[in-house]
Amino acid sequence: MTMTRSLPFRLVNVFCGSPSSDGEIEKPNKLQGNALCVFEDGTGLSDSEMQALALQFNLSETTFLLPQTRKDADKRVRIFTPGTELPFAGHPTLGSAFVVSTMHGSCRGLEMGAGLIPVEHASASSGSTAEHGQVWTLSANAAAFRVEYNVSAIAAMVGLSESDIVIGEAHSGGCTFVNAGIEQLMVQVKSVEVLMRASCTSIAAMRALACEGVLLYVKESLDMKQTVTSRFFFCDTAAVFEDPGTGSACANLGRLLQRDGELGEFDLEQGHVIKRLCKIRISVADESVRVSGRVVQIGSGVIVL
Repeated sequence: MTMTRSLPFRLVNVFCGSPSSDGEIEKPNKLQGNALCVFEDGTGLSDSEMQALALQFNLSETTFLLPQTRKDADKRVRIFTPGTELPFAGHPTLGSAFVVSTMHGSCRGLEMGAGLIPVEHASASSGSTAEHGQVWTLSANAAAFRVEYNVSAIAAMVGLSESDIVIGEAHSGGCTFVNAGIEQLMVQVKSVEVLMRASCTSIAAMRALACEGVLLYVKESLDMKQTVTSRFFFCDTAAVFEDPGTGSACANLGRLLQRDGELGEFDLEQGHVIKRLCKIRISVADESVRVSGRVVQIGSGVIVL
């Protein structure tokens, strides 16, 4: 007789509402942010079963909590999109940290394919309640950089012209691939209007540039506040998708800003076009890059196999 297996999971939204603790705490819209399914215990699941479960939920990512293999981690985490496994992703890190802390009382680090990712829960001043969720922060790993000089191909890939893209000394005459756990292309564009008319649909064009993900972004300064508006496109199986909120790309962008001497706090918004607004804070210092977002649990359940 075949034994059934019960697999508890939680559904959370990450980057849901402002991560700021300044002033009155904003009540988040629980149906915004980037959705994540977290399986509380993936022990005994095969790779193919994890992949099939991620496809079953069909979210940007699904994570599986496992016993850690290193002393400085609270759990090992495996991250799957509907089509593949990832070594690191931002909103799965924060959402998984939230679930680990909820289950065990704390979480200080998660073991990923990309190595240890330190995490931290913000103080009570950030509005840590069931209604407001919790603000979690990850510390980005060190990054590697490479420049892509074929700006015309990059522009064509995202449906823009070369003149729409910011290049120059800060970008070494091209656009920069950054890898702080997963490699992505950072492309600064000249205005929000340019950003909103971008379109990325050709997986062949992305693969021709060895590009699995591209962040388009606009930086602005207003009243001493630095803001970023962004869109992120990524390949998964045989198609290109737009992500509502991409913590790994924020880690990469933070490392790029740090390399170029742009320090401070940057409040980033993403997901406008696909109607899933995400709010993310990138904190860039001389020695560190931190990515913060609010996590809210919206449901739980059990899969029976």
